[in-house]
Amino acid sequence: MILSCSGWFSTLGWQTYLSSTGFHANYGPGPGAFVFADASTHLYPSQSFITNGAASLKYAYFMVMKYGSPTQDIWVDLNSDNGDRPWANLAASDVISAASLDDDSHTWVKFTWSTPYALAASTKYWITINHNGYSAANYFSIRLDENRNYPNNRGLYFDGSSWVRFPPTVSHWGSPDTYFRAVCVQDSGTQLKEIASASNQFFERIESLQTGIESSPYRAGGQTCLKEIEDLMRLGTSNNRLVLAKVTPERILTFYEQPDPEIPTVLLDRDGRFIR
Repeated sequence: MILSCSGWFSTLGWQTYLSSTGFHANYGPGPGAFVFADASTHLYPSQSFITNGAASLKYAYFMVMKYGSPTQDIWVDLNSDNGDRPWANLAASDVISAASLDDDSHTWVKFTWSTPYALAASTKYWITINHNGYSAANYFSIRLDENRNYPNNRGLYFDGSSWVRFPPTVSHWGSPDTYFRAVCVQDSGTQLKEIASASNQFFERIESLQTGIESSPYRAGGQTCLKEIEDLMRLGTSNNRLVLAKVTPERILTFYEQPDPEIPTVLLDRDGRFIR
C-alpha cells in the first residue's frame, strides 16, 4: 500500500470561491431610452452604484447610440456622492470620438481609465457620461431600464440647473436606471490573500505581496480556492518573476516573488576539481 500526503496547501481545494467584489452591472430587462446632448436641458446621464469591496475602477460601459453626425467627444467621469446626487469629479476616462458610435441601435460602449481609480468599500459612486457641447441636430441616446432592476441606486441627468430623474417613456412610473457595467481591478497579490483567507481552515497566518499585476477580483465560476490561487500565481509579477508559495511547520502560508537565482561562488569541472 502506498500512502500519499498532499500537505496543508492542498486544503485550499476543499472549498469553492465566489466573489462579487469589483463588478457592478444592470442588464435589465426593461424598456426605455433617453436622448441627451440635444439641448442645454438634456445633459450628462449618470448612474449610481455602491461598492461591495475595495478595488480600482478600470472600465465603464453604457449602451449608447448617435443621431446625425455629432462631433462632440464623449467620456465618463467618476463622481463622488452628495445627497444621492453626483458630486465631485474624481477621475475621467479616456475620450471616445462620437464618430465611432453606432447610428442604428444602442450598443455597449467601453470607456477606459488608463490609470485605474481606487474605490473605497461600501461607498456610493456615480459614473457620468460627459460631452463637450450639444446640438439639436447631432446628439446621443442612452438605453434605460424602466423596470428598475438595479435596486437601491438610480439614474439621473442634468437639466441645466439640477440633477433630476430620467422621465419614464414606456411604463410611465418610477425612476429608470441605465443599462451599465462598472468593472474594477485589484492587485493579484491582494486577491491571493483574500482567496486563501476565505478557504482557510488550518493556517495560523497568511502573508502575501503586491505583484503589480491587476485583474478583476470578481468570481462567479464556482472553481475551488486552490484553482483560483494557482491561476493567479501563474500570472507572476510585474518583474516577470513567478509567484511562489510556502507553508512553514507552524502553518504560516506565505506567497512571495521568485528570488534572484543564486550564483555559485565556486564551480565543479568535469574532472571533479573546484574552480573559484
